[in-house]
Amino acid sequence: DDDDDDDASDDGGDSDADKDPAPPWPVAFFFRQNRGVCDAWLEALRADAAACAVKAGLFAAAAYHADQACADAARRYAESGEDDGDDARAAAEKRFDAAL
Repeated sequence: DDDDDDDASDDGGDSDADKDPAPPWPVAFFFRQNRGVCDAWLEALRADAAACAVKAGLFAAAAYHADQACADAARRYAESGEDDGDDARAAAEKRFDAAL
């Protein structure tokens, strides 16, 4: 039976593919050294990443990106003080509304 061979290779879903591997050292170093640029880039893509994840049925990934977008917007709102003026506050509020 070919079915016996298939059953022998089944590991019950506990494979290494289920785990997030650590990024290679050069990749981690690059992102660490360029964190500001990478954070800005990710912030710009979060809404699209969340929308794509929802359409793909990857709801945990969608929730992660939506949560990060809200955290980014809340951080920007907190950083925009009275000295920055109403325009900065309004822009921060707009980003937060979009993240929700």
